[in-house]
Order: sequence, then C-alpha cells, then structure tokens
Amino acid sequence: MATEHRRISGSFEFAEPAPAAEEHLADELIKEEQDEAQKESGGVSFLMGFFNLFNQLEGLGLLAVPFAFRSGGWMTIPLMLVIAIVSAVTGVMLCSVLSTPDHLLPSTTTAPRATPTYHEAAERAYGRVARQTVVVSQLFGLVGIGVVYMILIAQAINQLAPSLTRWECTAIAFGGSLPLVYFEKLGYVAWLSLVAVVVLGVVSGVVISSSIRQIQHHGAQHAALFDTSANGLGQAFGMLVFAFSAHSTFPEHRSSLANPQHFPRVIGLTYLVLSVWKSAFGIVAWIAYGDLTKEVITANLPTVPSKITNAAIALNTWLSLPLVVVIFFRILDALRGAKSTKMVAWTQRTLGLVFCAAVAGVVPHFALLLGLFGALTGTLLTFLFPVIFYLKLGGERLGMGRKIGAWVVMVFGVVGGGWSTYSAVKALIQKM
Repeated sequence: MATEHRRISGSFEFAEPAPAAEEHLADELIKEEQDEAQKESGGVSFLMGFFNLFNQLEGLGLLAVPFAFRSGGWMTIPLMLVIAIVSAVTGVMLCSVLSTPDHLLPSTTTAPRATPTYHEAAERAYGRVARQTVVVSQLFGLVGIGVVYMILIAQAINQLAPSLTRWECTAIAFGGSLPLVYFEKLGYVAWLSLVAVVVLGVVSGVVISSSIRQIQHHGAQHAALFDTSANGLGQAFGMLVFAFSAHSTFPEHRSSLANPQHFPRVIGLTYLVLSVWKSAFGIVAWIAYGDLTKEVITANLPTVPSKITNAAIALNTWLSLPLVVVIFFRILDALRGAKSTKMVAWTQRTLGLVFCAAVAGVVPHFALLLGLFGALTGTLLTFLFPVIFYLKLGGERLGMGRKIGAWVVMVFGVVGGGWSTYSAVKALIQKM
C-alpha cells in the first residue's frame, strides 16, 4: 500500500499509510456533507469555536496576570512566553493524538470512536489506568475552575456592596449562577461566550486606561520590576499555566466544531492573541501598581472604574460558567458510559455548584488557588499527558528531533509544576 505524509499545524501529525477511502473514512478530511450534518447537530463555526476557547482561557486567568508579575518580577515575561508557546505546541500534539487513525493504534488498546475525548485518548495510549488518571485530573481541574469562578463573582459583588459579608456575597453568587448550570449544548454556550468576551473587553479597557493614568500621575513602580524570589516565581508559574491551559477541554472544543480538523488553527489563533494581550495587560498594570498589586487587579482601581469593572467581571464570569459545567458533565457521563436523566443531571449540577460555593467561602484566595490548580492539574494536562501520549502513539514515526523536544517539554513541566505546587501551598498556609 502506498505511503503518504500529512502535516497539521506545525508538523505534529503522524505519518501514516494511505488507507482506502471506503475502509478508513474517519481518517480523511471531513466531507462537505459531514460538515453540514455536524452543523445541524450543534456544531459551531471556526469563529465561535475561537470565542469559546478564547473566553475560557482569557476570562479567568487574565485578572491574575498582574499579580503573577508582582510575584515573579521581571522573569515573569520570558516565563509567560515560554508557557504560551509550549502550551500551544502540546495542544497541537493532543490534536494529533486525537486524530490518530485506529489502524495505527497499539495492538493492546481498544479502538475508540472517531472523535475521542481526552481520557479516551489516554486509553488509546496506555489503557484503562491512564484513562482513569486523566479523568480524575480533568474533573479536579474543572472543579477548581468552578471554585475560582465563585470566588471571583463573590469578590466582585463585595466590591460593589462592601457592607455584605463574604458568605453573603458567596450566597448571592451561588443563587445567581444556579440557573446557568442547566445548559447542555456547547452550541448555545458559544453565544454566551461571545457576550462574555465583549464584556471582558470592557474590563480590560478600563484596567489599562486606569493603569496608564496611575503611571502618569504617580510614575512607574520601578522598584517592583526587579524584585523577585524563587517562591514568587514558582507562584507565577502556576498562575500562568492556569491562564494558558484549557487542554482538559480541548477534545470537547474540537468535537463541537462544524469542522474539527480546523481546531489546530483555532489553537494557533487563540494563543497568538492571548500571548500579546496577556503580556500587555499584565505589564501595564504591574508597572502601575508594583508591590501594591492585588490578587484581582480591579481591587487596585479608583472607586468608579472599580465599580464598572467589578460589575463587568461578575457578568463575564457568570456567562462563562455554563461552559465549564457542560464540559464537566460530558466527561462524567462518558466515564459512566451513560447519560443521566434530567432529574439526576439537575441534582448533580446543583450539588456541584453548592460544593464550589462552599469551598470558595472557606478559601477566598483567588490568585493563590488559581496558581495551585494550575501547578497541579494544569501541569499534568498541559505539559505531561499530551506529550506522553504523543510519544507513545507516534512511536517510530517520530524523528529524533521531535522526541527530544517532547522530553524537554516534559522535564519543563515536572520541574516547574513541582516547584510551583510547593510555592502555592506554602503561600496558602501563610494566608490561612
């Protein structure tokens, strides 16, 4: 049989024998009629897929980026760029794993469906133990996102109504968020994500303009620029990994597209825009407030801009929550092998939000928790698992250069994740 080589977004697609069309339809590019069928079943366009992924990566992590700069000092700049580049590369590796044809799978694996989830990709490579490990990591990470969402909404409410206690703000955040946890389709959630991105643009504009005025009136906080420590840089690592990591949900984002083969392009565009925007946002705010930079940057703003941005943050986070809930329960249903009834699903979602709100009330430290979840699940799902599966399924088809690069990424993830976890736990203990 003839042999051909395909390349996808950065040459990370495995070379493979050319299959007969009638035998390996899942390996070919999606045909026009398949695109239409996917659209009719809820598939979203390239642009809406970009908004979904961009909003998940941008909405939460952006607000902690200035605090990451405060924690890590000037070394945060190259660290951010490295994390962004490596995250995009491992995202494309994961896409390659997801699209590996069944006839190229190791003989010890069971053949999954054509568009596997992250944990099914793990089972392709290493069997059921790997599958369970990935599922636990995914669910833990998504719960972490739910917790920090609750913290963010509660803190925004508290900034708008300072007379309310922390628990009262958390209760309001819970009650306001509850109706949105019952969304079930990513196609619908995409429109909420689009609105959330627009709202976040308002927040970003107000923060940057206020920071520039702060610099004009009080000068740049030069002393903070070169003040860093190992623990501070470790905390910054976790925050930045969280800010650039959504790999746990990549398979669901990919399968939600009308044209799933375009997902590497969605990744590339998203990370390019994110890298430029997060760097500019973090640096300007950090220079403006220096050592006074708060865990949520909007707490540094004057009264009127603070009110505006906190209202916008509450709205943005509120609109972003359904995306996390939909993906969490898709993974959970896939793990069980059956979809829950309406009543069971609504009960599960309600109890899940209760849990997130309770943790948010007990440990209301947005940036530090964000860094801890980034160091733990973010490192595993972004730097380790995609590379391990890529090496396993790529096998001898990968050249020596790609294998060395993959191992460098894994070492970077292990060292950075371990160091960041230690720093985040130490900081949280000091805060408690």
